Amino acid sequence: MKQIILSLVFLLGVSCFAEETPDSAPEESVQEVPQEAPAATSIATPTPEVASPVAQPTASAVPEKSSVSPWAFGIHFGQLRTKNSESDPVLDGNRTSYTGGVSLEYRLTDQWFLQSELNYMSKGWSSQGTISEVNLKYFEVPLLFKMKFPWNNLAPSLMAGPWIAYLHSAEQTSSAVLHSSTPSITTDTTSTTQRIEYGLYVGAGLDLALSSQLDLGVSVRYGWGLSDLNDYEPFPGVIQEPVYNRVLQLAASLRFRL
Repeated sequence: MKQIILSLVFLLGVSCFAEETPDSAPEESVQEVPQEAPAATSIATPTPEVASPVAQPTASAVPEKSSVSPWAFGIHFGQLRTKNSESDPVLDGNRTSYTGGVSLEYRLTDQWFLQSELNYMSKGWSSQGTISEVNLKYFEVPLLFKMKFPWNNLAPSLMAGPWIAYLHSAEQTSSAVLHSSTPSITTDTTSTTQRIEYGLYVGAGLDLALSSQLDLGVSVRYGWGLSDLNDYEPFPGVIQEPVYNRVLQLAASLRFRL
């Protein structure tokens, strides 16, 4: 009888031990959940990354100020008042014509600029008494050094530099009698005129800044031709008097920053 009672007590003890073993397992799993809390710290790490993009625009703003191009492209159109170097008032008559072209300007410093142009223009002169007009058409390339004096959105300037030109055509139109109804006679004088001409310009200008990329300007310049226009000898051994172009130019321009 005692053995039976002891065996029952033993079985009850084993069953109680088996029931306590599964209850301990969930307690351990519950204790492991707080260990995942360090993952929350990784959520806070993007905070410094959010601040870094905010600083990037301020850093990129610095190059934008220094990225203003020193180059400017322009178009211009103007009027010419031309004559020759002769002092005789009969032979030295003014002639009005027009010019147009394009320009490319480069900023050397805040005050000094270099400007090159490609122009098409008509020079020449007229004579009185016997009506005579000389028409010389050129492709011209000046190279001008400009000094600007910026003041608010205005920039007065002084300029000077050489030019070289290629003669496209030359004509002389004449009539024997003043106010005559006789048709005038036009002669092609290209073969007796120097093809290459060179000289010197001096002048002044004024630029108005319409925006950071667009300027409106006016300029006036005077040009001395330094090459003789005559390219023939009327008679062997006879020296032809040299003739030079004189040009007064007034032009308006529109300039775009590249």
